[in-house]
Amino acid sequence: MTRFTAPARPRTRLGDAGYLAQEAALVAGALVLLIMLVVYAGRTSAMSGHVSSAAAEAARAASLHASPAGAAAAARQSADANLDRENVNCDSFRVEVNTANLAPGGSVSVTVHCWVSFSQLAPIAPGGQRHFESRATETVDTYRGGTPG
Repeated sequence: MTRFTAPARPRTRLGDAGYLAQEAALVAGALVLLIMLVVYAGRTSAMSGHVSSAAAEAARAASLHASPAGAAAAARQSADANLDRENVNCDSFRVEVNTANLAPGGSVSVTVHCWVSFSQLAPIAPGGQRHFESRATETVDTYRGGTPG
């Protein structure tokens, strides 16, 4: 009677044991870092868009006023309201209004500065605060705003 023997199993090298878990941990760490980087880039892009929108709205509000003081106040109020509506929390906030050409057919320029801390994204975000700045210029309506020239 012939005895049947199972084929010999290939031997694994002792050095290969446990590498799969180490590779998975490295890939998972890199994936988490990549996701955090995408979140940071998205937050930065959104913040830049919100500040640009606030500057454009502020310039439009300023162009509708006849006096430089009224234009500056309207610009500050409009920029603040726009950022509040978008839930933007600036650590520090400044609005600069240039009313040198505030006359019918002229222009008014508004620059909005917003400093934001990304401390909740500390592992990948640069330390400290990030400064967002946007400038918008609006033409003063010939029949509506500005002081007559």
